[in-house]
Amino acid sequence: MATGFEPAAEPASGFDPLGWAWGQCTAFAAEVASWVQGSVQGNAENWLASGAAAGLPTSKTPAPGDIAVFSSGFPGSGGAGHVAVVTGVNGSGDEFSVEQGNVQGVDVASAGEYSTSNPYLEGFLEPPSRVDTGETLIALSDVTGAANSPAGSAAAAAAAASSSSSGSTGSSVGAQLGSQAVSGVTGMLDSLVGWFDTPRLVGFAVAAVVMYMGWSSTLQGGPTNAD
Repeated sequence: MATGFEPAAEPASGFDPLGWAWGQCTAFAAEVASWVQGSVQGNAENWLASGAAAGLPTSKTPAPGDIAVFSSGFPGSGGAGHVAVVTGVNGSGDEFSVEQGNVQGVDVASAGEYSTSNPYLEGFLEPPSRVDTGETLIALSDVTGAANSPAGSAAAAAAAASSSSSGSTGSSVGAQLGSQAVSGVTGMLDSLVGWFDTPRLVGFAVAAVVMYMGWSSTLQGGPTNAD
């Protein structure tokens, strides 16, 4: 019994709950690989074209989870073709294993092995999520490749040089501002020292002595307080 498939009694309508002919390979594939539901229609042989038209990615290379689509000439299909869910791929990629329905009987699931050179093989439908992952990996690869290429290295070097140049400019500006600040403080001190020249210092000294003598006399009962 193939994994993920539960046989059921044939419904009176002849169709399973998903709308596929009961017990056929299409019913099995749509149940196991539910992501295909709503994107494919018709007999098995039509799945590759209808899936592609609905936006599903297709491939000539099998991968686990894909749906292998075979043409109307597939032996025993009565002209309806065949679909099977890929479960594994050999090392060289030219052989793949599947789980499938209605090869050994209606509503019977079984395992199988096929070659990519099978004359009835049309191709493979891929799950939608694999497209997103692939595009992301490609994008990352492109970025990494660009960074590792000579042109990328040159660009990186140019960017580094630009950054270094900007840093040097910033340091120069900082040094200039610091120098100007020191010069300004020094200038202020020089101005103060120049203002306190010798005549002014003498004048301040005399005034201080006179003020002190008057203040001292007042405290000690000087002439202003004499009887």
